[in-house]
Formats: sequence, C-alpha cells, structure tokens
Amino acid sequence: MSHFDNSVDSHLQVADKLTIIGVGETYQIAKDVDYKTISDADPSFESLDKAIATVEPKTGLVTALKSGDARIKISLPDNGLYLDASAIINVKVRINTFKDLKNELTAEGVTEVKAYLADAANIVWEGDMIDVTGKKVAIIGGTNTTMAVKKGFQIDNDFAISNVKIDFSEQGSYFVGFKNATEKVVKIGDVTFENIEAKNMKQPLFNSKKSNYLIENISIINSVVEMGSNKQVLDFSSGSSAYNVNFENSTIYSTVLHKTATYKSQGGQKLIDLDSEGIQTFNLTKSTFYNLSCGGMTNTDWTNFFSHRQNSQKWLKFVVKENIFVNCGKSKQVIQGLNGGGTSTNPKFDVDSNVFNYNGADESGTEVSPNSEQPNKNNIAALIVFKDAANGDFTQSNVKVGDPRWIK
Repeated sequence: MSHFDNSVDSHLQVADKLTIIGVGETYQIAKDVDYKTISDADPSFESLDKAIATVEPKTGLVTALKSGDARIKISLPDNGLYLDASAIINVKVRINTFKDLKNELTAEGVTEVKAYLADAANIVWEGDMIDVTGKKVAIIGGTNTTMAVKKGFQIDNDFAISNVKIDFSEQGSYFVGFKNATEKVVKIGDVTFENIEAKNMKQPLFNSKKSNYLIENISIINSVVEMGSNKQVLDFSSGSSAYNVNFENSTIYSTVLHKTATYKSQGGQKLIDLDSEGIQTFNLTKSTFYNLSCGGMTNTDWTNFFSHRQNSQKWLKFVVKENIFVNCGKSKQVIQGLNGGGTSTNPKFDVDSNVFNYNGADESGTEVSPNSEQPNKNNIAALIVFKDAANGDFTQSNVKVGDPRWIK
C-alpha cells in the first residue's frame, strides 16, 4: 500500500498498482482502497477527468469513456478521531479495437485527439479511409501494439503516430495524406512517424494528394520502414510541401526492385510556391538506407535518390550526417541524387561522416558533393556487412554510424 496521507495518521491508503482498462469497460476501484474510521462514514469517489472516465460517487464503479489517463479522487470526512483525508488513484484507459479507435478519431465537436492504444492490442483495419480532418491527431501505441492496415488517414492538420508495429501486406492506399482541396496556402505543424515498424509497404507512407498545404516538419524518427513495392516513401508529387523533411535514427529499405525516388516532389509544388522566402531542409541523420532507388544497380535502371519539383535551387538545403547508404540511387552520386541529380553551387550542403557502399564496394573515396564549394567531410571508408539485410536485420559492427539500434 502507498499514498499515505501524513496528516491523518494513515487512515486512508490506496493500492500502489497500475490500473488499466479498455474503452467502454468498468472497474470497481473501491477494492483498491483501505481505510479506518470510528464512524459509519464511507469514502466518496470523484473523477477529476470526467471526459475520460466517470465514477459512481458512492460505489466507486469506474466507467471508461475514451482513451487517456484519468485521476479518481477518494475522500474521507473528518470523523472526530481522524482528520479528513483524500488520495488519488490513476486509471489508464486504452483502445483495443479498430472500432474504438475510429470512434475516438472521428468524434464530433473536438479539434484535438490523443488516442492511446493498449499494450499488445492488435488493431485490424475495417472499411475505408478514416477522415480526421478538422483535428490535430496523435495515435500512441503501447508495448507490442500492432496494427494491420488496409487503408489510411485523411488529414488537414497535425498528425502523429508512434509506438506501433504496422503490417502493410494488404495496404490498398497511401497511409497518410491530405483530403480537402484548398486554394489558399494552409500551414500546419508536424506530420510525424515515430518509433514505428512499418513492414511490407505497398503504397507511400505519406502521399500529399492535394496542393497548397505547407508542413513545418515531416519526420520519420526512430523507425524502421520496409518498402515492399516500387513506391515512394514520401510522395509530394500531387502538390504541397514541407519546410523540413527529417529522417532521424531510422532504417529505410526495400525488399523488392526499387526504381523510383525515395522522396518525390516532381510534378508537384516548390516550397517557394507556398512561401517565397522559405528554405526547404532535408535532414538525414544517424540512419541506415538500403536498396532504395537503385533499380537493380544497372545504369539502365538507375534513378536519383530524391526527385524534386525543381532541383539545384538556393532555397534547398541538405544536412546529411552519420548515415549508412548501401545501394541507394546512382553509383557515386548519393548526395547528388538527394539534389535530384543536379550539380550546382546554389543549394547548401552540410555532409559529414557518412558511409557509401554500392554493389559490394566502398565508394567513400569517389562519393562527392554536387556543390564544389561545400565538399563532403569525413567520408568513412568501410565495407558494411549486415547480419541479415534480406530479413530486415541490419546489425553491423563495422562503423559507429547509421541507425543506432543496429550498431554492435
């Protein structure tokens, strides 16, 4: 027992345990309360987070309404011997089904949603796309939370998903993209994929679909993304743009012949179409990239690593540090490929401490910056041997760069 009230001679105590219930479930919280009294007074119960869970004032029966963390207050009155006392029990409400997830995300009258998925929940997609327009959305998984995806999310505002293992084997559409057309520029905050494990992707992780949206950050962080098709990871070819495109502490790879750009805005909009004074920065840091945009490593199928609406511009910046690139884009042109193949002194390049391998050879000595005034710094000479890349295990002991999860 814990949470003793020092002012009342410890006559009210609550159990020191984690209480977790599912959306729509009930829980008798009174059994977690121990108290002493000389009168017939019983404790009373009050929810301090009524939107998440309610509680019967006399019986202590908790009813979970939506996911989140609820505080239940237990009170005892002054009875002549003991002073009045109170304590808090925390109740975590979590989502276990696709139906409950969809209900929370599409609830009317709310502009911000945080949906918490249960530990070990398996969320299996049902039906079509989920329209979350008009809301800022965050989907937060737990320990060993999984999701089987067939469709995706239509957005027009901030969106984040984290801590989920996602199976895209039956994916029939992009995973996240804009829904509503807009004639005016609409600025939003962040679109974030963090600590996800996306396997066998058949369509892009993000596809803009509409023009005139301007994202502050679109980020893949601490994640593993496996492409199981010849599609872009991030596709802006329908329009819209982002100030910052971030790959951080992640692994991006393909298990199939990948002959398309990993990032694409060709055919879409330039950043300066949406902000004439804007700078677009691509941040690639401490990540591992494998078998992307290489087309089977023959010069007839090579493609540029990234494809831009307009390359070689002064409003482009590339920050590339402590990564591993194996079979990405064209041989000896990974950094040039980030610029869509262009060679120019216009974009800014900050390239430092990366590994470049192609077709079983170390190309650190020949991989150069397309901006002669800003050369690559500290290319690392190494031939990377992954433990089992074919099955998604990129453990290596050759260098101390790349996605940190694989460094031994």
